[in-house]
Amino acid sequence: MPDGIRLATSADVGALVRLNAEVQGMHAAQYPELFVPVADESAVTAFFAEVMAKDGNEIGLYAAADEPLGYIWVEFQHRDATAFTKAWSRVYVHHLSVAEAARRQGVGSALIQWAEARAREKGVTMLALDHWAANPDAAAFYDQLGFDALRVVRMKTP
Repeated sequence: MPDGIRLATSADVGALVRLNAEVQGMHAAQYPELFVPVADESAVTAFFAEVMAKDGNEIGLYAAADEPLGYIWVEFQHRDATAFTKAWSRVYVHHLSVAEAARRQGVGSALIQWAEARAREKGVTMLALDHWAANPDAAAFYDQLGFDALRVVRMKTP
């Protein structure tokens, strides 16, 4: 595989599972009430296979020297107008994962740029994502790339 980003295929599921494990561990440490520390590998494999099979989903895989270093899972979404909102289309980023050893080297930015290019190719002008509040590095990264907060979700235990 040459350096850069390409659409992931079923042959890449193992790499996606490995790359996801780092993020899973971080999420579990931040929110142990929501995340399992180690996800079942066969369940994660089946999850990615299902995502790739579903229309509207794409996973971009970044590799350098044949080594997968990151991935981005995007979904092309459309909502019809309602009595309250206008119709809209967007590319929603469900996952962005970069191997710890490759962070702060442009991999994440390249993956976001890939998603933006995919959106432009399909005539979509909105790219949306969310991140966990306990991850200030993600907040700073997305701020640096020009993302604005649109909506804030809050939670409490009764």
